Amino acid sequence: MIDQQTSEEIVSLYKGWHEIEKSNKIDIIDFDLVPEIKGIKVKSREEVLRRLKYLHSSFEPETKQEVFIKAKLDASIYLLRALMDEEIPYTLYVEKITGVTPEIIDEKIIERQYERTYELMLKAGYKPSRQTLKEFIETLKMSKEEATRREKICELEIVPIFKKGLGFENVKPVFTTDYVEEDDYWKGWSSTKSDGTFWLRFNFHPMVDWYKGEMQILPTHEIAHFVHGANLKQGIQEGRINPAIGVTTVYEPHTFAGEGTANGVLDIAEVEKEFSKFGLLAREQRVTTSYLLNNAHIRVNEGEDIDKLVEYILERSPFANAKRYRRILELCRDNPTRRGYVYVYGYTRKKHREFQQMLTPGQFLVYLNHAMSTYETPKQLMAFVNQLARR
Repeated sequence: MIDQQTSEEIVSLYKGWHEIEKSNKIDIIDFDLVPEIKGIKVKSREEVLRRLKYLHSSFEPETKQEVFIKAKLDASIYLLRALMDEEIPYTLYVEKITGVTPEIIDEKIIERQYERTYELMLKAGYKPSRQTLKEFIETLKMSKEEATRREKICELEIVPIFKKGLGFENVKPVFTTDYVEEDDYWKGWSSTKSDGTFWLRFNFHPMVDWYKGEMQILPTHEIAHFVHGANLKQGIQEGRINPAIGVTTVYEPHTFAGEGTANGVLDIAEVEKEFSKFGLLAREQRVTTSYLLNNAHIRVNEGEDIDKLVEYILERSPFANAKRYRRILELCRDNPTRRGYVYVYGYTRKKHREFQQMLTPGQFLVYLNHAMSTYETPKQLMAFVNQLARR
């Protein structure tokens, strides 16, 4: 069992670790939901690793939350070992960081997903007899000015619908939005600032292309993260959730739930009705690319050539930018901070669509409400879904 002192030590250690990694341009903490607890001063990664190991061995889990905290500490130990240049087998590393075992998505599933995307391309105006695919894609590109305008519309018109469907009408996370040019692969990123306030960034680096419909999908996805975080923060304040869970990092098993539920809200029927033909295309295109990246992530870590894997993605993801996906695959192979958690994007997309098929629409909302009210390991959430499906 974890006592209050140990919980606070965990929080303080993560904050101290976060500070020393700034010089390496690594953010350890994603959401700081317990800003009132200060970080301790640590001098080195070796000291952090020693403290993490001690905390990991200091308790045996007695509750669901403690099972998650144990897994969180274990993931951090493996991340730090990798950052300190220890070679860790790929499958083991992904399992420790994400809580899931990497598995190839069947090409038949990907083919069906591409066919679904292609049908939406036709509905969005693609006329293959009159234009090339490249020409059609060019017509869908969106300027920064249009994107920022669409983002505000999404906040007003679509976000309230998913909150109502999940019973979160009273959850009103306050956040600031910045439009940045980060030399990185992501388009949208939600986190907290150093004072614990929510922070949303959209990336308009020249490497990142924006298309019509994406500003219906991405703001909904990212604000779902804030709703999840706000629920967790309230639970900590009310004493229902252990504070040790409240310094979140993308290098722990919550990403299965975090990314899965933020995508799951896009599949709620009432939300889907609000999407334009371009929004539906953007959603399904992202699913297609996530599935392809799932397989490419595994294969690049098995030694396959990156250029061939970029071609593999481009074959059935025509919106994918070759330069951007080459960068992603290089990070997935070489960078410990990406090698683990980036894998979960495609896997959790697939699993959450399977959850939706297993459950009634009402049960799927119950699942999303549950998963966005706490942080649990993938195994815990899968058990919850199986229990719901048997009712």
